Amino acid sequence: KRGFVGQCLSYDKSALIVSMLEEDQRGRKSKSNSSDLFVFTRNTDEGGWNRPIALEGINSTGSEISPWLTPDGKVLFFASSKSKDGLGSYDIYYSKRLDSTKWTEWSKPVSLGKKVNTPGFDAYFITDPFNRYGYFSSDNGQKDGLSDIYRISLKELFSDIPNPGINVDSTALRFITRSTLLIRDTI
Repeated sequence: KRGFVGQCLSYDKSALIVSMLEEDQRGRKSKSNSSDLFVFTRNTDEGGWNRPIALEGINSTGSEISPWLTPDGKVLFFASSKSKDGLGSYDIYYSKRLDSTKWTEWSKPVSLGKKVNTPGFDAYFITDPFNRYGYFSSDNGQKDGLSDIYRISLKELFSDIPNPGINVDSTALRFITRSTLLIRDTI
């Protein structure tokens, strides 16, 4: 048995990346109560899903949550509580898929840095279908327990990262209030 924390289905529906809590062989939750990322791949022969495989190059001694794949399936965003190079309790990272035929081979995770991460909780990064903007949740280091939703241009986010592995377009970081969320995009 496993406790599911979050998931993301690839656009082509060939893989499901899941953040989940593992149980030990006696059925107890792990003592660390941490979650890791696993990938389920479609079993085309039997019509279901294969057993989950841990994303070993991505999982850390902390927890990994909120996986998100770009529409082309080449870049994985997620949040991690690993504190060695983090700014807050959870920070957002990305990793590039190294082989387009395998869902288990990923580059070393890279922090999105201070353009996104704060001294607090930052997670749930997603992109729009055209890779123009990233949206994420952050409490911005505030102690009130409330998070806000932010939008950042991926062009701005990756402007100082050579070969980020993602095609980007647009500009500016924008704050979206806690109240009614209305997104209008012109194409």
